[in-house]
Amino acid sequence: MVGISRQAVSSWLTSATVPSPTSLARVAEALGVDVSDLAPTLENTPTLVDLRVRAGLTQTAAAGRLNVGRTALGEVERGQRRDMPAGLADAMCGVYGVSRDEIDSAWDVVREERRVVLAARAAARRSRK
Repeated sequence: MVGISRQAVSSWLTSATVPSPTSLARVAEALGVDVSDLAPTLENTPTLVDLRVRAGLTQTAAAGRLNVGRTALGEVERGQRRDMPAGLADAMCGVYGVSRDEIDSAWDVVREERRVVLAARAAARRSRK
């Protein structure tokens, strides 16, 4: 129905692989459900990647629609930028079909995750000395 083999679905169900955002969007549409029903976040606070995947977009496709480079989008999604580039949050709202509050909340989650990672790295370096 959506052009996906039984073997691919079997691999998804056994967690051997995960579906691409595009495949996930096609399956959700065929089943008449939201992508978020098929790929829920662990908490009620999705990341920027979660919002992109729920929109059924790969990083490359999203970058193209947002008129940014894939590398730049990846840095934003990982919280490696100090600030969200001007206009990107508003563009994400339109492309991902979510509110500005959802984008801002996802950005806060990503920045906090990044802060935790950097703190852990610093602690590991200090303990090696």
